[in-house]
Amino acid sequence: MHDPEYSVRQLQMGRIRLGKRTDNRNPLIKEFVPLTPLENIEFGAWDLFEDNCYQFLKKNHVIFGDLVDQLREDIEDIKPISGKVFDLLT
Repeated sequence: MHDPEYSVRQLQMGRIRLGKRTDNRNPLIKEFVPLTPLENIEFGAWDLFEDNCYQFLKKNHVIFGDLVDQLREDIEDIKPISGKVFDLLT
């Protein structure tokens, strides 16, 4: 599974090599590319179905065992944007 925290750490602490290895030019990624703080980023998703995240995970057996029930309180309020909005574009 993809670990988003790893990606964030890599962007914040990782380095990028510029030129040849012998050029010794390897600034931090965050110094080379202007990055917006993570708290300024909003994530969203759309779906044709109106199930919240908990219902989707439970119905489609994405997370097995009782883990999905342990996460219920945190994920039940996550709802997709209606995919029906794309009907307006056709």
